[in-house]
Amino acid sequence: MQFKTTVASPSLAASHLFDVVVFAGGTADSLSPLCNNEPKPMLCICNRPMIWYCLYPWYAAGCRTFFVSVNEDYAALQSYLRREFSDVEFVFVLVPFTQNEAPSTTCDVVKAYLKHKESLLPNKLGHARDALLLSCDTLLPGLDPEPFIRNFYCSVASVSVLLFRPLKCTRSSTATEASSSGGAKTNKGHGAGFPVKPYAYRYTCTAYEETNEDDNGTSTANLGEDGEAVGDTNGACSYRLHFMCPYDERQELRISMGFAGRRPNLTFSSDTMDAHAYLVRNWALNAIAESAGKGMSVQRDSIPFLARSQHSIVNENKMTFLRPDGKIKYNIPKHWLLESDSSVNFLNASPGPVLPSEADNLLVCCTIYEERPEKCMRVYRVRTREDYIAVNQEILAAKCQLLEMNEANGRNSMRIGSISGRITRTSQQKEKPGQSQRFSRTSMERKSINTAAESARLPFSAFALSGLVSNAAFTIHKTDTSRQINIIHSFLRTEPTCKATIARSIVGNNVTLGSDVRITNSIILDNAEIGAGAIISNSVIGSSAMVNSGVRVVSCTVGPQCLVESNETDRVIRA
Repeated sequence: MQFKTTVASPSLAASHLFDVVVFAGGTADSLSPLCNNEPKPMLCICNRPMIWYCLYPWYAAGCRTFFVSVNEDYAALQSYLRREFSDVEFVFVLVPFTQNEAPSTTCDVVKAYLKHKESLLPNKLGHARDALLLSCDTLLPGLDPEPFIRNFYCSVASVSVLLFRPLKCTRSSTATEASSSGGAKTNKGHGAGFPVKPYAYRYTCTAYEETNEDDNGTSTANLGEDGEAVGDTNGACSYRLHFMCPYDERQELRISMGFAGRRPNLTFSSDTMDAHAYLVRNWALNAIAESAGKGMSVQRDSIPFLARSQHSIVNENKMTFLRPDGKIKYNIPKHWLLESDSSVNFLNASPGPVLPSEADNLLVCCTIYEERPEKCMRVYRVRTREDYIAVNQEILAAKCQLLEMNEANGRNSMRIGSISGRITRTSQQKEKPGQSQRFSRTSMERKSINTAAESARLPFSAFALSGLVSNAAFTIHKTDTSRQINIIHSFLRTEPTCKATIARSIVGNNVTLGSDVRITNSIILDNAEIGAGAIISNSVIGSSAMVNSGVRVVSCTVGPQCLVESNETDRVIRA
């Protein structure tokens, strides 16, 4: 007898079955001084705050209930989110910076979320639901969460982890090559000699169990009701996850001969990236909250511990029989499928004939999205200044390369003249969430992207993040001889003044660029005032920073509200 079930669409599951819990509080020391006077979620990446790039894929997937962990000052974040996503229910959970004289962790956020849910009863927002635990610095451009959501509910998993495997070519200096070879050539001193570092992925060591594959190489774990491969077109496959830890920790993994012998398809990998997105059952949320100790986090402690605790231990010498609930010291409730008259085959979502007499009551899975040359999809985590600069420079390289291809093909609507004439604040062009978020014929012609990708400077996947940014503020090369303005490969949100030279830079709004100013490979944030005669090369200028006239700032990061009074080179300037 065959058992089949009809699974609700992922959008329905997203809106009715789980909440999205966003880790948006805490300090951002690695992004200092950029976030010293501004919360990390509101740090702009081109024309939008970081939190928008984090939430949009889940908003597009149907999520409409977001619990956002915040600290004391969250008025700007609250106003922005409710304005940008007007049809979303946002609940802000206050989590202080420190608890019991220790810095708050993501486990503290889970505790605060569950406690806040109880306070909302009898409102529907207080009902117990599963949750997606998500870091606010996780960017998923072009990623379709549908396979991740579907695999979680089809596999009867207790926890599901989203992993990303980048292409080998993108693990090297792709962005460096693109930035040095793309676009118009500049004179010496206008960007030459400052190679842009590519985005550096932080890998996670994992051990997951691959299923037997058929002759066509399709994993049987991802077969739908009709035998067709689910997620093959999306580049996502789901496996049972047995072990995970950050690669830099160099943990020593020990697997017994019996454990490995019963799992001939066990795969060890160190080329996947943890996206810090976890779908967790409600009971597992409570288990995490109860077992969390001082300084423990969801990413480094709770999820890996659940993955290691899924299997029963039998030791005849010590007369020990330990089930997963005994390992985690939590009474694991029976899943609703266990209470019905179902076979173990159906419960484990596996067609194999050899199965245990009783199914494990703790199951941890992972969905691995693999970067493909022909698919416009990537995953980023913006945790440090280097990540922030690399992501912004990758947007510039991809967008400018795309616009150059459009110019070469004679597409007058995107030619340099029309683009340079539209150097305005993008905030004046109000867009609805999702208006220009995906590559389509209405937002960006796919043929242009293919043409740009075929030039071999950047893989097709590198255009995923730049596709979320409007073309209006991008300039390939603009020269105004009357005002002596030269702009190369830039994203501008303000009109420059006379004698300004800008090369491969991102300039924030309300920036005053005085005469004789040259900015090269730099990110200038909001409200910076650059005095006449200043030369800024390969630098990041924080918000509200001021640079006196005649001052040279080379290879520096300038913090918010700083006054640069002397020449500086190769250092971080703080207030």
